[in-house]
Amino acid sequence: MLYCNLPCYGGCRALRYLPLLEKLAESARSSVLRIYGSEDASRALSKGASGDVTKVIDKVAEDAVLEVLRGEGFKGSVVSEEGGVIELGGEPLCIVLDPVDGTTNATRQVPFFCSSIALSTGRRLKDVVAGVVVEFPSGRVFKAEKGYGAYLEDRRLHVVKRDFREAVVGVNLNIKRKPEVLDALLPVIKASPHVRLFGSVALELCYIAMGGLDAFIDARGLLRVVDVAAAKVILEEAGGLMLSLQGEPLDAELTPTTRVSFLAASTREIAEELLKRLSF
Repeated sequence: MLYCNLPCYGGCRALRYLPLLEKLAESARSSVLRIYGSEDASRALSKGASGDVTKVIDKVAEDAVLEVLRGEGFKGSVVSEEGGVIELGGEPLCIVLDPVDGTTNATRQVPFFCSSIALSTGRRLKDVVAGVVVEFPSGRVFKAEKGYGAYLEDRRLHVVKRDFREAVVGVNLNIKRKPEVLDALLPVIKASPHVRLFGSVALELCYIAMGGLDAFIDARGLLRVVDVAAAKVILEEAGGLMLSLQGEPLDAELTPTTRVSFLAASTREIAEELLKRLSF
């Protein structure tokens, strides 16, 4: 276990996993930036464990994380969107990894993508205790450990509590495989003052945590749980919430193939305004 240098209220210094997660994130970022913008970055390799195509940029980031974990002597397992479940020892600890969230943005040089790395003490989303999301290419690091708050670099994060009439709502509209979802989302889109789609769900959740967005909805049932594992703890530690579309706290099994629908919001009031408009 390693000590974290984040400021703690009351002068405490808690024993945490964040330094390891930050080291993993920096390794992934350095590796990705070496090929960012190259033709090779977008080359398809094979189908990853999640069923989506793994590209060179994804594999480079995953390999960088695994190299650091092995070098640090990490004991546990890795659940990765690309490589599946990778066993590195018999401990119950689990690294939940999306090497590049927003691969399409990355391969087209749209500067809104990230690496998402979480640590869990069990095999369910509710067991995640720490998370780091590193934004590319800026290098800004969002991070949180359960019970100790969320941070952007060394700045404590708190959601901004706005009225729904001012809300900026992210909506995943990649509905080619689920066109019927559009009908359910239309009442939300019509009612929302401002709608956005950026292309990296983990980052969009972090933007709720820092006040840039007020809510985000993915109603397709296609989003991988590994994409949101780190950002969920960051958002919740900043005072936000993530719910199923039935209004229950979001939970799911941590596997490369588990997919979820959810609503994330800065406040319960905004979440309820959106939930009552979803027409399923």
